[in-house]
Amino acid sequence: MKVDADDLFGVAWQGVHSGCLAGGYLCILYGLFGVSASESELCFSPNPMPLFAKISMCMRYRGRRLALTMEKNRVTLRLKEGEPLRVRCCGRETMETVLSDEVCFEA
Repeated sequence: MKVDADDLFGVAWQGVHSGCLAGGYLCILYGLFGVSASESELCFSPNPMPLFAKISMCMRYRGRRLALTMEKNRVTLRLKEGEPLRVRCCGRETMETVLSDEVCFEA
């Protein structure tokens, strides 16, 4: 993404490569937030990086819209739209809960 964002080759006027953006999004989703999905639940196993003070993103899962935030070692999951869902959070302790509004846990 740095190549496109910083216009390293002077061609950003042509647009940003969508594959590059998708790759960056997936790296954050799977790598930093550690998201995996099954038929019955959404799992989070975050990998905080000291380089980032705060990371926020949105995702969709089975008709629901979620907002994810990681600030230092604290992860917040917020259900923005849709029915409650079961989540498993694997941080310092494994926590299983039904996400109907917001849940926080330590990574």
